[in-house]
Amino acid sequence: MNVSTLNVFQRWLYFTDPSNAIEWILYITSAVFVGPFVVGQNNSYQWQCGAISLLLAWFNLLLFMQRLAVTYCNCNILLY
Repeated sequence: MNVSTLNVFQRWLYFTDPSNAIEWILYITSAVFVGPFVVGQNNSYQWQCGAISLLLAWFNLLLFMQRLAVTYCNCNILLY
């Protein structure tokens, strides 16, 4: 396995990681939510995208806190 093949494989693992997919969906749905407000239109689907982005932002925060707790202290953190 040469260096370029290893590099391509690492990039593929980055894009197939579930936490990165959650972040991409979060960014897309938040842009769809904010976009119609910028141009002065109201669409019915934008509120659903806003709710999805809020849910994914909370889920992303929970994943971040889990990684932070495992990295810096050996204790379990429960977030409700």
